[in-house]
Amino acid sequence: MKKLSNSQRIQIMGAVSDQLNDVMIPRDQMMSWGNIKELAADGFIIGSHSHTHPMLALLEDHQEIEAELKTSYLKITDQLGHSPATISYPIGSFDERVISLSKKTGYRFGLAVGQKFYNTKNDSLFAIPRIELYQQPWYKVQTRINGIYTALKQVWK
Repeated sequence: MKKLSNSQRIQIMGAVSDQLNDVMIPRDQMMSWGNIKELAADGFIIGSHSHTHPMLALLEDHQEIEAELKTSYLKITDQLGHSPATISYPIGSFDERVISLSKKTGYRFGLAVGQKFYNTKNDSLFAIPRIELYQQPWYKVQTRINGIYTALKQVWK
């Protein structure tokens, strides 16, 4: 599904949802705005991750990208009383259009997926790499943090 256009992804998800309508969708599994406000009050920085979580660089229409970025930005601003500084690109998907529209929307930083640490000399403020961590054994987490994981993946190919 990652490689499909957003319209194709939405169409397939709708078809699957229609087929699986005999199971109740769990409710109250997401954080509420009240929960998020508590985190912000405790000093956590709340950033954006888009409105519906598409791979932004695969969106065909720049207006669709802009709507994803702006809708999330405005909702967070409205709920928290201040604008989010960061956009964390879903699945690390971004390109020059996404960066340009992120800046236009008002974001100051873009978080990508790079499996490396940020380098102030070489990395853009709109392509700050994140190291993905999953619920894995400690040795796998350590290899990701230490950059060994990327090197090992090359050997495993």
